Order: sequence, then C-alpha cells, then structure tokens
Amino acid sequence: MLNYLKKSRAVLGTNESSLTYVRRSFLKTGTSVIADKLKTKKILQKFEIPVPKTFKIIKDREDLEKCSWNKLPNSFVVKPTLSTQGKGILIVFGKEKQKDRLHNQEKTWIQADGKAITIRSLKSHVSKILKGLYSYKVVTSDVAFFEKRLKVHPSLKPYCNRGIPDVRVIVYNKIPVMAELRLPTSESQGLSNLHRGGIGIGIDMDTGTTLAHGVWNKKKVDRLPGKKKLLLSGIKIPFWKEILEIAVKSQIALKFNYVGIDIVIDREKGPLVVEANNRPG
Repeated sequence: MLNYLKKSRAVLGTNESSLTYVRRSFLKTGTSVIADKLKTKKILQKFEIPVPKTFKIIKDREDLEKCSWNKLPNSFVVKPTLSTQGKGILIVFGKEKQKDRLHNQEKTWIQADGKAITIRSLKSHVSKILKGLYSYKVVTSDVAFFEKRLKVHPSLKPYCNRGIPDVRVIVYNKIPVMAELRLPTSESQGLSNLHRGGIGIGIDMDTGTTLAHGVWNKKKVDRLPGKKKLLLSGIKIPFWKEILEIAVKSQIALKFNYVGIDIVIDREKGPLVVEANNRPG
C-alpha cells in the first residue's frame, strides 16, 4: 500500500492538471484562439508552422446551398471549428466506384469505417455542424471546414486501421514534458481520440520510442487489437526532434503556457499540427 501511494505522487491527475497548470498558466489570448480550430491554424501559419491545407469553409446556410458538392476531391476531412474529443469530424477516404453505385448517379464517397456517404448525407452532417451540435459548449452556430486528408507515414502504417495516428506532445513553459502516440482503431472509425476508442501509448521523451504498453478503453494493452497483434512497445517515432521543435513553437505562437499539440506525420509533408488542446488528456 505504501509503495502504491509513493508511486501515485508521480502521476499527474486530471484535477491536479487543471488546477495547477491549466488554470494558472494561460494567457487570456490563448484560450479564445485554441478553442477555435480555424483561428489556431491561422496563428500557426503566421509563425510558419506546418498545418494541413484548408480548401473550403462553410459558415452558414447560404454557403451550404452554394457549395459545389460534386467538385469536392475524392478524399478529405470535415471538421467543426468548436468541437473536442473528435466530435463531428468526418474522414472521407475515397470516391465509391461507379459499378458499386448501381442506379444512383449521385456522387458517393467511402468513409473511414467503410460505409458510403452521399452528397445528401454529407450536407446533413455539415448542417448539424452549422447548428453547433458538435460544439464543446452550448452555441447556436458553428463553422465547418474541409481539410486535405493526410496519409500515413510508412513506418506507422502497420499499426493503423483505416485512419491516421498522431503524436500528442504536452508542452509547459517551452519544455515538452510528455508525449503519447495515439492510434486509430476500427472502433474509433479512423480517429485517434482515446474517447472514441483509439489507443494511447506513452513515448520516451529522449528516444522518441513508445514505452512498455498502451491504454485502450481505459484498459492496459500490450499488443495491437485485431489480427496483427503487433507489440505496442518499441515503436520508433519518425521526425522525433522536429516534432518536439514544432510543439514548442506552437505553444509559443498560441500564447498558452500549458498545452497539448497534436501532430500527424504525413507520408509526403512530414509532421503537421492538426490541433491544439488547452486541457489535454
């Protein structure tokens, strides 16, 4: 029992994180920026920090009706500006083949879970975003934006199920203090968020290598779920030095002294910041 209590002192719990670090360390300008994904991207771009390309923004019903849906690319990501925990994010992996569409001439895409989504369904999803249904706070409106879908780096592809992993780095006063690799699963539908069924694995800050085990649905796991059963320990994160540098630069740019920076390693572009969190888990 005594050993357990000693070890627990080295664990940063949610309440301690919120009271000691989050509440005391932010600047007023930081909160409003981080809460809005588009504002976050704009600030990061100003500081020449790499982010995924945004190619369409839908602000209201008029934009929704004017949108040329048939001209959308074969793959993309749709996001609300004010959501957390992956809520409202829709990942489209490709265009459905003509032979699989039968008599339906409406353009159809394939989602991360393998299910088809039509223009009508996509409009309905964006409409829900505009109504603020996925927002982290009670609002009557939100903004939807479309991003280029990033592609998995070859070294991490064996650990992914139709999604893309990311690295969350927690930075405190310009120092990266801890990090985790987050892996998507079939349950999480292509998203890496732990709340949606993703897997979190701690990373050794010196070597950029994953530690002994991961956490999946609040349970300890040593191997990847499913058929592959790959070990979750010993995964070497590519571009580790660059990831830490980008995380620190992002913290400085966003003026938030304690922040979680989510970074995806794209197959072509390398590390890009996809999100910032003022209350990182």
